[in-house]
Amino acid sequence: MMVKAKIIYNIVFLKLSRAVMIKRFSFGIIFVSLVLAGGCASAFELDSASGGKKPPVKVPYVPHGFKDCGQCPAVMVAPAGSFIMGANSRFKYERPAHKVTIRRTFAIGKREVTFNEWEVCVKEGGCGNNPDDHKWGRGERPVVNIKFEEAKDYVRWLSKKTGRKYRLPTEAEWEYAARAMTKSPRYWPERSEGEQEIACKYANVFDTKNVEQIRSSYPGATWEPFKCEDEFPFTAPVGQFQANDWKLQDMLGNVWEW
Repeated sequence: MMVKAKIIYNIVFLKLSRAVMIKRFSFGIIFVSLVLAGGCASAFELDSASGGKKPPVKVPYVPHGFKDCGQCPAVMVAPAGSFIMGANSRFKYERPAHKVTIRRTFAIGKREVTFNEWEVCVKEGGCGNNPDDHKWGRGERPVVNIKFEEAKDYVRWLSKKTGRKYRLPTEAEWEYAARAMTKSPRYWPERSEGEQEIACKYANVFDTKNVEQIRSSYPGATWEPFKCEDEFPFTAPVGQFQANDWKLQDMLGNVWEW
């Protein structure tokens, strides 16, 4: 099951459920008006710069990412394809499970947008808010406390800075990228009875090591922890956990994303 919104800051509000994960808002970037970037054969179907429409261009999937500038977030190319979105679960917002086809190759942020990346936008006048980090840490940790309109300011600034067209992903695009064609409830393998829980290898989740600290910070929280341990009671620096099959990291866990 899924609940989510990715900056890409990995940001759209999606229904990807991370029941036991502590998060704040960050946001996701989708790069959709792309030609070739730095030798990567990763062009997208796109509108021309003049505003006219070009015929669709089929582009092969490229298993590595790129950046449009030194201070821009890294993006990974996701291939066109189909997947089953949602779930026939007890949660009404996830029902019904249904087939969705993503008809265009696109690129999406490899990780969540960091405070370092966000602060460049603030310094260059594209973003007005330099948010509080709750003393969880800045730098390479994901930027938090970002409103939806502020997330859109960031992608507008990126578009202007790079000459490309960045936007926030749709719910379907986000879930498609998070799943990366996997069929399990989350993008990591389901464990069999008696096997060790592996969630802590793939995401900054609510884990057994940090239960008391989280419950004291969030009295009344009813989440159940994953039976594994990591070193991060709140946010973790981006890119600390194993990627999904499309080399995207932190798609679940860490922070809620637009």
